[in-house]
Amino acid sequence: MSSFLADVATTTKSVGFLSKWQWVSTTWQNNGASLHTKLMD
Repeated sequence: MSSFLADVATTTKSVGFLSKWQWVSTTWQNNGASLHTKLMD
């Protein structure tokens, strides 16, 4: 049972890590797009 809980904790950690990276990359893309739009004006 304890190993199952450890697996769940690890999975939760990696999912949080991935979603953080997803947020970072999305933010970068949005910033890059708006910056590009400003430069194109």
